[in-house]
Amino acid sequence: MSGPPRASVLIRTRDGGEQLRRTVAAVRAQRGVDFEAVILDTGPAPGASEPLAGGPVRVVRFEGPFSHARSSNAAARAAASEILVFLSDDAVPADDAWLRTLLAPLDSPEVAATFARQAPGPVASVLEARDLRRAYPDRGPSPTILSNASSALRRSLWREHPFDESLPLAEDLEWGRWALARGLRVVYVPEAVVIHAHGYDAGALRARYREEGRALARLGLPVLGGGLPEQAWLRGLPGDLWAVLRAGRFAELGPALRYHLEMYRALAEGAAAGPGSAPRAGAA
Repeated sequence: MSGPPRASVLIRTRDGGEQLRRTVAAVRAQRGVDFEAVILDTGPAPGASEPLAGGPVRVVRFEGPFSHARSSNAAARAAASEILVFLSDDAVPADDAWLRTLLAPLDSPEVAATFARQAPGPVASVLEARDLRRAYPDRGPSPTILSNASSALRRSLWREHPFDESLPLAEDLEWGRWALARGLRVVYVPEAVVIHAHGYDAGALRARYREEGRALARLGLPVLGGGLPEQAWLRGLPGDLWAVLRAGRFAELGPALRYHLEMYRALAEGAAAGPGSAPRAGAA
């Protein structure tokens, strides 16, 4: 290959493990695009990801306090390509056309970024699968602005506007809103698919939505859509419970109730805690 590859696939990981191995294997299998893959290892144990290096894959250590925005900016600085492709270590490309399909809209100069459809894995709960299908439909537009679980954006634009490191979460949402405000396009590509499921336990769920509440408050976006948390958590609950019943997964009824209650409580707590502040990072 002469010159830099067309795209840098940037995979942030903390603990590596089998999920990361599956993701890297699916990235290696991509066809029709010259690319490199950069694993940004944010974990406490140096070298955990090193066995996956080789060929188009290299490993870079992340130093300093972790946040989604800081690690995304660090991964972007390590990239050799003009197109930055962000991929969560637990988001597995569904086929060998994921990358070229995700990149295709970027042939148009007015497109700033693209993002893929996230499909639930076989072990996803009914509620998680339902949430993913609502946020990432298999056709038509998505209500999501941008998701770095699987996205591609222009490095030149990232240099102009790095991810906002004052945000605890939702740095991709902030970046997508910035691009749209400039009159650029962010394109949802439902034909590019990754299999993605978190499987949060109760503690991780609360932590995730507290951070999301803080981020939305900082962006000036509604956290609960008005009203009290005790009222807001009921929204969508009947349909979700019916989906659990229809799927015949009765053991998930109790967790579904707790999911709604904990999610809305955590969002409200995060918003009430205040957004905090930190300086924006430069692209460097």
